[in-house]
Formats: sequence, C-alpha cells, structure tokens
Amino acid sequence: MIAAALLAALPILAFAGEGEYCVMPRLQAGVPATVEVEYIDKPFCGIAMIENRYVRLDEVAKSKEIGNVRCTSAESCTRTNRYYTDEKPASAPYIIIFHGPKNRRDA
Repeated sequence: MIAAALLAALPILAFAGEGEYCVMPRLQAGVPATVEVEYIDKPFCGIAMIENRYVRLDEVAKSKEIGNVRCTSAESCTRTNRYYTDEKPASAPYIIIFHGPKNRRDA
C-alpha cells in the first residue's frame, strides 16, 4: 500500500520529441512539486496531472509567475513557477519548482 502511494506521487514521463522526454508533474493547488530537469533553462512542455487528468497549464492558468533562476552552484539551480486559475493571483497557485544544473551536460 505504501509503495502504491509512493508511485502515485511520482511525476509522469512522456515522450517530447527528438529523443527527449517531458516530466509531467502531479499538481495540487498550493502544494509545491519539484521537477528534476536536464538543465535549468530547458523549456517545460507545460503538461501536468491535475485532479487525475492531464492538462495543459496554459489552458488552466489565467495568469502565471515565472521565477528567476537561482543557483547555489553550477550543478544546483532552481526556478519556481506559479500558475493561477484566476487573472488576479488570489487563488492558491499550482507551484512547480524546477531543479537542475545551470548548463546542459555533454553526453
């Protein structure tokens, strides 16, 4: 039962094209979700699971705040984005914290 709960909390991976994958986090309003990325400026595909449905955040969010990149080292950077369901950020946002290195790693 605990293993099933842990698996349900994991983000979903989806094919994003050209050999890359997109992480689709499970989001709950007001609860931050951390997404590991290949590098911090990698574009987010914009799809998440909300209330057991896959949705495009641009279709759900009426406004958003894209945070600045903050790095403690070249290997550890974060960016926090908030997506609101209303135009004036009054509702609890869907929060995604992206975490990864500053630059793309060479293969």
